Amino acid sequence: MLEIIKKALAWLADLLHPRAAQPEPDQPVSAPATPINRRRAIVMLSNEEGRKSRPYRDSEGYLTIGVGHLMDPRKGGSLPEWAQFELDSAGFLSELSIDRLLEDDLQIAMTHLERHLPWALGLDPVRYGVLLDMCFQMGIGNAAKGTGLLGFKNTLAMIRRGDYSGASAGMKNSLWYRQTPNRADRRRAEMLTGKFHDYA
Repeated sequence: MLEIIKKALAWLADLLHPRAAQPEPDQPVSAPATPINRRRAIVMLSNEEGRKSRPYRDSEGYLTIGVGHLMDPRKGGSLPEWAQFELDSAGFLSELSIDRLLEDDLQIAMTHLERHLPWALGLDPVRYGVLLDMCFQMGIGNAAKGTGLLGFKNTLAMIRRGDYSGASAGMKNSLWYRQTPNRADRRRAEMLTGKFHDYA
């Protein structure tokens, strides 16, 4: 019975909020030039953020759901109408809806990278994935204010010129690294070696 309700809610959500056709799972999330593929990005983010069908408070006390989706209005978060309807009706989000939110959030992060760091599209898939995860976790931020991914001015400059050893050291010497050392160390190692972390 629960599965029937889930399917009905997903069908109703699609009816109320139709989506554009999505690329195949092994294809890039956005433009073909994007180095990392959708499947790899979803695996990475699902493992790093976890998957929660009900709202929970993140490390800073803000309401979050799904795969790190900020829904707390105090920090500018929200849920799309279709997701709020499902949460209000069922009390939780289905796996399908969690994936849908994640794909939308992933696209936003990739768009930020393309707009603010267009040179990142020329990186190999591993190092592009590092920037994508950092952007997803911290937001694109503001270079002048020293916030988010853009706050890593020196590190980004080193990545851009191919100094991955220096960039790795810069990542380690940051508040972000001290706050989430395990996740940050996985990204730091990827930056240094050019090899994906194995989530198997």
